[in-house]
Amino acid sequence: MSDVVAQIQAALGKSVLSVSSPAANRWFLELGDTSAVQTAVEHLARQPATRLITVSCSDYPACLELLYHIDIGEGILTLRVKVWKPSSMNSITAAMPAAELIEHEITELFGLEFTGNPRPNNMILSESQSQLLPLRNRASSLETRMDGNVANIVEHGSTTAPSKRVMKSRSAIGMPENPPLCSVTCPGKNIVFEIAESSGTVSRHPNLKKKEGGQ
Repeated sequence: MSDVVAQIQAALGKSVLSVSSPAANRWFLELGDTSAVQTAVEHLARQPATRLITVSCSDYPACLELLYHIDIGEGILTLRVKVWKPSSMNSITAAMPAAELIEHEITELFGLEFTGNPRPNNMILSESQSQLLPLRNRASSLETRMDGNVANIVEHGSTTAPSKRVMKSRSAIGMPENPPLCSVTCPGKNIVFEIAESSGTVSRHPNLKKKEGGQ
């Protein structure tokens, strides 16, 4: 592993969910919180021969996923982070000014605001088109009723601890052994039940049915 990648991993600690290297000069760091991006980028900006290549964005029902692709001289490092909807990101322009146009493009096309980005005006869309968000997926009933608890369950969480076999399988492919755990008494529980009922899932899986009295 590159010394730079190892330094970032040490600096971020538990904020790094996983590290993978599919090729000799390619590294991926999955980060568990958006603030870790700022810390990592500030560290990288102090390294010689480091430059931002681009930032790519993908839209999912509960979140936007950002990939920060950075040339670190000996290879390419990608920082991967999920931004739960609705939310915003801190701009990295103070550390890497080249991000200004890229962040603003994501704002116009996906609707994600970057706090601290110095560019106020649209580059692609006219003011009358500013609400179009052309690269966002069409909002579903699931997305419009999503909150952080439901998002964790739907995207990658679990309501019960995994078995040792599942933990071993997750570890073998570079994932954290335990997924984020969501209590079945979380505020989003009723929404999850409603979605299951409306989709017909409850009829196929009786264990999902609510108990008498709404328990």
